[in-house]
Amino acid sequence: MGENDLYKVIGTSRQAVTITLEGKVRSEKEQDLFVKEKAEHMIKLLEIKQNMPTQSDENRKKIEKQIEEVKEAYLKLRTMDLRNTYNAILDSQEPKRRPRLPIPKDAYQILLTSRTACSDSIRKDVDDMLWRKKEDLIRFAQRGMETANFSKKQRIELEIKMLEEAYEQIKDKQSREKYNAKMDRIKEKRIQEMQEQQIKREYDCSMKYDESVLYDKEPPHLKRYENVIFHDLQDRNGELIRIAETGKINYVNFTSVFNSSVSEYVIQRIRDGKEKQECIYGNLSIIDLSIDKYTGKPINPEYYDLVVNKILSKESVEACAKYNHGYIGEIEKTKRGYERTFDNVEQISAVMKFYGEKDEKHKKASQELGG
Repeated sequence: MGENDLYKVIGTSRQAVTITLEGKVRSEKEQDLFVKEKAEHMIKLLEIKQNMPTQSDENRKKIEKQIEEVKEAYLKLRTMDLRNTYNAILDSQEPKRRPRLPIPKDAYQILLTSRTACSDSIRKDVDDMLWRKKEDLIRFAQRGMETANFSKKQRIELEIKMLEEAYEQIKDKQSREKYNAKMDRIKEKRIQEMQEQQIKREYDCSMKYDESVLYDKEPPHLKRYENVIFHDLQDRNGELIRIAETGKINYVNFTSVFNSSVSEYVIQRIRDGKEKQECIYGNLSIIDLSIDKYTGKPINPEYYDLVVNKILSKESVEACAKYNHGYIGEIEKTKRGYERTFDNVEQISAVMKFYGEKDEKHKKASQELGG
């Protein structure tokens, strides 16, 4: 299918599937029927075109390929769950935009100065300087009032009001301390929100899960190791992280030939004074995480920094467990250095399938017990 939009392949669009021309939202059954009818209609049109006597053999082969593409597209869009999965993939492929979060207008910037320039430790006449700046800016704004039209006068009045409000927020030392503390809290919250959004973008990759990719022969199964060795790692904050490979999820990939696997790891660390143990899945290199016994430094510092300080950080492990059953992806070496990737749909699917079956067993057992 390449990069073709599956909705376009069957002759419709994502929006048209969910909403009618009259603006009415289709039900799930109506959507399923609409997709089916569109696919059948497209196949019928292609078959008519294929059977035209003027068509060459080469064109007939091309049309035959198009028909197969329509059938394949329909199989991936035939149900609501499959469409939601595909829609999530479409959303993830859109250009990533930097999150724009609401930030209050900086009072220092409004008065054409900065927090550093208004530090009482740098200059003693901060109060007088701010008052003069406010007065000068107000006078400058008022010059255009006489010749301004009604709309421009409103803008000037708003600008003057902003200048006065900004000055009140930082006019003396006590006001500035209170205002600075408020701005620090806002900045901290903004950074936290940006980090959370970034983590969710990185780990919410279960949308790529498509069980039709795998399991022509058998579902994935977890093989536990008997002898487990923990390796001690230390992050940049000096906190100890212990990691051990405890098993593998084995599966047969979509070619039904190669037997592949996803490693299971257990992470131990002290959190809130207690030992916390977390389980994650992916493929890490324990060798690249080892420490040189002569220098006491990692043998692969770049790899070590990515894994220990980013992938195995508390926030990352919590996020991948929350969004994707603990799948952490793979690590590849590129021209830019070591990077994490979630492009391996088979591994994602194996973890999703393994946990999906386990969840289903728990649900069934609970129902049998009357839970």
